Amino acid sequence: MEAYALQVDALHREPNRRDLAWRLGLDEQVTDERLRLAEMRNFIGALVRPGR
Repeated sequence: MEAYALQVDALHREPNRRDLAWRLGLDEQVTDERLRLAEMRNFIGALVRPGR
């Protein structure tokens, strides 16, 4: 688990490391900050949508 966490930390520091992203099974939805934040905004918006 620690080795996995170290790889995730390394990918966070260097999001263009395609080798790490591939090894971790992650794509642009996770490595591209713009896409990741949009996905998070959409998810949170769906949770707090009025009338739910």
